[in-house]
Amino acid sequence: MGPFELRTMSEHGLLFIKMVFALQDAIAKYSDANEADRVKAAELLRKMAACLKEIDQEVAAEKPNPTKHVGSMRVYLSTFKSRFAPVIGDREAEKLEHELMSLFDTTEGDDGPMISGFIALKKYAEEGLVDDEHLRASLITLVQVREQLEATADVIEFE
Repeated sequence: MGPFELRTMSEHGLLFIKMVFALQDAIAKYSDANEADRVKAAELLRKMAACLKEIDQEVAAEKPNPTKHVGSMRVYLSTFKSRFAPVIGDREAEKLEHELMSLFDTTEGDDGPMISGFIALKKYAEEGLVDDEHLRASLITLVQVREQLEATADVIEFE
């Protein structure tokens, strides 16, 4: 991936935030879930948020190796539809699961387009090909997503 693809790389975090907002919107429209289903869905979001924190710390490390955490995120996302179908409906849960999994798609032998993109962006910043502000703005999206996941978990569980 070359430095001319940075716009796409830096937009993955924003795409993730957009997906979380779509989840929040779906939750607001579909509120027939029982308490046990809501608790399970909230638990999954909290695990995803904790995993993102680990990924964020790993990406910030001198020699990033987020593969283990990306694998954990993929495991969490593989249960997304089953956990969220009772909360937001089958169709919406399946759609969001597919979209979220695409950010962590490891078929290219890397850590998925979002995380590999962040690591490449960091490398380009170290080489002076990208300014530090662009890097920080891109990486802060992981924090924003994590905070939105935690807030959404609270809304689901305590609604």
